[in-house]
Amino acid sequence: MLSGAASPASICYTIANDGGYLPSDVGGSTLPPAGSHGVFLTFETLSSLRYYQLSPNFSNPGSSTLSAPTDIAVASFTEACGGGRTCIPQSGTSQQLDALGDRPM
Repeated sequence: MLSGAASPASICYTIANDGGYLPSDVGGSTLPPAGSHGVFLTFETLSSLRYYQLSPNFSNPGSSTLSAPTDIAVASFTEACGGGRTCIPQSGTSQQLDALGDRPM
């Protein structure tokens, strides 16, 4: 995808009972070092994050690997809207936005 290939390879993993991942991304024009892992985080609890590393092989996608999860302790936090959905005010209207508080951002 980064090289603009007409048919870029894709790699997909499904993880049961887990979701809402925040992937690392490329910011700017400097590419990560060759062989770098893709990093993904999600909430595990309100005091831990779940960390995965993806080692893609775009030449042979079937040989790509996703690491076992590692849980990282963090300071306790509360989801926006207390875990509810819609509570973020918008200027100029009474309609509120969905907080998406169950996902890292």
